[in-house]
Amino acid sequence: MTGLSSLVGDVCPINRLVDGADGPCAAESLSPGQPFLALPLDHCWTLTAAKRCERIGQPLSAAFARNPGSVLLHSESTWIALHLVSQAHLGAEASDQVQQQIAVLSGGSSPLPLAQWQPEEIAKLGPSPVKRLAERQRSALQVEFKLLASELGHEWLAGIGATEATYTWAHLAIQRFGLRLPSGAIVVVPALALFPSELAPNISDGVEVVSDA
Repeated sequence: MTGLSSLVGDVCPINRLVDGADGPCAAESLSPGQPFLALPLDHCWTLTAAKRCERIGQPLSAAFARNPGSVLLHSESTWIALHLVSQAHLGAEASDQVQQQIAVLSGGSSPLPLAQWQPEEIAKLGPSPVKRLAERQRSALQVEFKLLASELGHEWLAGIGATEATYTWAHLAIQRFGLRLPSGAIVVVPALALFPSELAPNISDGVEVVSDA
């Protein structure tokens, strides 16, 4: 089982989760409207962290400098997705914290998202709105990845473990575990995996991301 410290840190400013008899629980009583979890940014995946990553920061910045009008290269989701992919590609060479977070982002018992369905699986749906949605989602990510290859090169993408499949996985992780801060910034919070999937639509109101600065 993934340790709580890898998801929320050893010390959180308020309402630190602890292992209870029935699973994770808040370490103190909560008042109405009070966040039930606060966690540091270094336990999340952010644009800032991606820019600081030695494997992708400089190459992506250089590509954006060559093509400053690129919406794809400007997108936070693109940076975070490639950061996730590059760290997942490190395998055992990544830190223990990163390995455990990648395992969480890759797991889950929820149904496979439509964008990850294989063409033969989509074909079995027959003519339907669901089939059209699945095809659109797969097509959009395929187009994005081809654009990235034209900007960054297939060789460089392969070097960080980026394939159409891993790029899709990373974007789905962002969809499942991403929150938007009041500033508008996107953060990916693996700690959301601590909560039942049926609570996911309402979880963001109870989670506070705290800057270490």
